[in-house]
Amino acid sequence: MKVSEKRPSWVILVGILVLLLGAFLPYMTAAGEMARYIEQNPDRMEIASENLTAGDLKNVPIHALGKVITGIYGKDDGMIANVILLVLGGFAVLTALFAVLKKPIVALVFDVLTLGGFLFLNGLIKEDFIGADKYARGMGFYAIIVALGLIFAGVVWMQAMKIAGKKTEASSPME
Repeated sequence: MKVSEKRPSWVILVGILVLLLGAFLPYMTAAGEMARYIEQNPDRMEIASENLTAGDLKNVPIHALGKVITGIYGKDDGMIANVILLVLGGFAVLTALFAVLKKPIVALVFDVLTLGGFLFLNGLIKEDFIGADKYARGMGFYAIIVALGLIFAGVVWMQAMKIAGKKTEASSPME
């Protein structure tokens, strides 16, 4: 395997690592009056049912979003958010798995499904959190978008190299 054939794998690997990092970076960050309130009352219990203080609500990673939604809107809405997050996580894992197994078409399908689910989740929470000027998008949001783009580019590159390799094999003279 030539060095140029390994490059798409490196792009995909970087995308996967950024995706993992994005799951733990702040997905939404308190802004405006909400940020000032949290700074003044970091230890105040805000969501007793989930044992979350105001300080816990300053920077919310995507993996904790279900817990926040459960505390604010109840178990039913929290369960829906957790199912969406689990499906997104499953899609992301399948994207990574098929990219590593060098199955670019399948990886591409799961990458697009992950992006679609991520955008769907953002649409659901935007009105209540980000659109209400309580929160701004955090670094985790942008890291996930960049990661999905890197994985997409790497997978497309991998497929293009696969097609080019088949054409080269087909056009080379038989010995």
